[in-house]
Amino acid sequence: MKITRYTPEIITCIKIIVITIFITIIIIITIVIVVAVITTIMIIISVIQSDVDLKWCVNLVAREPVHCISLRSTRSTPLHLHRTN
Repeated sequence: MKITRYTPEIITCIKIIVITIFITIIIIITIVIVVAVITTIMIIISVIQSDVDLKWCVNLVAREPVHCISLRSTRSTPLHLHRTN
């Protein structure tokens, strides 16, 4: 059997293919991140523009009552963050 050695041209071609695939993967990941950020911003804007009363409740210690952070927003008033017990 004859062992063929890679010539510099083939090595260069393989490097170009690998770099192209790597750059394509990076571009796809960047597009996915940008779409996710834009979607998040649109959701935040729509939440701020609409009348909402969202609550994030955190049970800090199991024995204590649940602490809630209420996010209230109306079209006429700015965003208010206040804590409720």
